[in-house]
Amino acid sequence: MEVKTYGEAMHLLLPDLDRYGLVQAKESVESVYRNDSTSLALNILFQDLADVSAAVPSSPDAVRLVLDRLLEEGEDEMDWGAQLACRELLRRAGVPEDEIPGSDE
Repeated sequence: MEVKTYGEAMHLLLPDLDRYGLVQAKESVESVYRNDSTSLALNILFQDLADVSAAVPSSPDAVRLVLDRLLEEGEDEMDWGAQLACRELLRRAGVPEDEIPGSDE
């Protein structure tokens, strides 16, 4: 499935927080998603998920979409942490290093 929007990425990846027992993180991400912005919610989601060493994203395509957009938009401190988390999650999903956006930087 090709993922085209942050909303689609959120829909695909939010269940991963349940799968890895991150109930409070899921509530926090859902709250930010409803009240603030999808991109901030995704940043939080990736960083919480990457903190679980066994976590593998159910949709590497969704992670790649967000990482591509983070790289396009430039960097701030929050985005940098999300970029690192995205790259780590893509590695765990078995994506070859040379196919991970920005991993050659």
